[in-house]
Amino acid sequence: MNFLKADLDDADEEVERLEERLLEYEAKDGIFLSKEKVMIKIKKMLSQSLHSINITTPSIMDLEKLDLFEVSSSISIKASCEVDFSNIQHQEILEDLENLDNISIRLYSDQDRFCALRDGEELLLASVGDEYDQLLFFRTRDVKQIKMFTTLVMEAWVKGKKINK
Repeated sequence: MNFLKADLDDADEEVERLEERLLEYEAKDGIFLSKEKVMIKIKKMLSQSLHSINITTPSIMDLEKLDLFEVSSSISIKASCEVDFSNIQHQEILEDLENLDNISIRLYSDQDRFCALRDGEELLLASVGDEYDQLLFFRTRDVKQIKMFTTLVMEAWVKGKKINK
């Protein structure tokens, strides 16, 4: 009987801790994630993609970390990012990505967001702020929200410049 009482007391304490954590999240103005966690979420979206995905990253170095070579060639990828043509590493990454038939890349120099729109069914936005590794983040599958925020995702593609080969 004492064991059950101890288990019940432990469970009550755990519920209290979780309720306190929930209040902390509700008190904040948004959800902030590290760049690494945002990249993990974009990789997951890539793995779940069936037809197409539109991605924006601040730099082609970020784009490289998404392992786009592993994505099925039947999935159309539109990517927007900053490319520094004076940087040899950027040039090499760009050349490797351009060799893949399913990837189109545009130069988007604002370096202000991470975005992913998967099959028109899931949307991720993470805004870059003053603090390097604290991105304001949200992800949704809600149709109305996707419709509202698709403009922000597509803005990087539309404003992006075509790469002249």
